[in-house]
Amino acid sequence: MPTRENAKQCAMPMVSTQVLSDGAVSFCACMDFDADSSLMLGNIRDKTLAELLSGEKVRTLWNWAAKGVPEFCKTCTAHRPIESLLRMPSVFTAPLAAFGS
Repeated sequence: MPTRENAKQCAMPMVSTQVLSDGAVSFCACMDFDADSSLMLGNIRDKTLAELLSGEKVRTLWNWAAKGVPEFCKTCTAHRPIESLLRMPSVFTAPLAAFGS
């Protein structure tokens, strides 16, 4: 299979921020279990979850058009472009069914 080349902003972080057992917080839960990628926001021992999710790093990660696609996301197989939500009417009424649980 050809390698994926994701370029459009992904919708997954809207429903899948991940807090690891050591308190590390990842922008997205997409298989980043090692907490070693460009998606790491920090640790909830150092800042509140609200602070981590409203920081500059999150603003950068939500702006692929201007800031570029994070390396981890370029080939992610769980990638879902935000525009694909338009074809998923249940995404707002049943988000776990739409994105996985």
